[in-house]
Amino acid sequence: MGLRKHKVGRADMRRSRELVRKLPRQVIIAGYVARTLALEAFIVGVRVPGTDLDLVGIRDESIVVAEVKRRLGPWNIDRAVLQLDFRRLLSHETYLAIPKEDVWYALAMIPSQYGIVSFSRDGVARIARPARVRHSPPYTNMLRMMFT
Repeated sequence: MGLRKHKVGRADMRRSRELVRKLPRQVIIAGYVARTLALEAFIVGVRVPGTDLDLVGIRDESIVVAEVKRRLGPWNIDRAVLQLDFRRLLSHETYLAIPKEDVWYALAMIPSQYGIVSFSRDGVARIARPARVRHSPPYTNMLRMMFT
């Protein structure tokens, strides 16, 4: 199941930024279904026809863990941890995407004040952030320990 990227114009991007500013501070994007909420699909810059797409962008790491457990259940937590690789910081982006029952649950594991959750063509969650933001190894280890 491939994700097709929606071509976003300048007006769409401006509207997206305005919408994101109006969202609650604690939860930037949480639990939207792109199939029925086309406007939220514009926020992340993707259009996924015929599929459910849940997006999570949380500032507080403890809330991320709660969301992961609630959405994936304890059976899939280990699988999620296996797919985490916080050393993979390519172009200042961090990735995590978990397939479950033909639905991609994209979990942004880095606090999302650094950017907006979006998707690559192969369905991988991406959160962009400025180059000056670098997480040290202790931060990475702390996030890994939260899942064990």
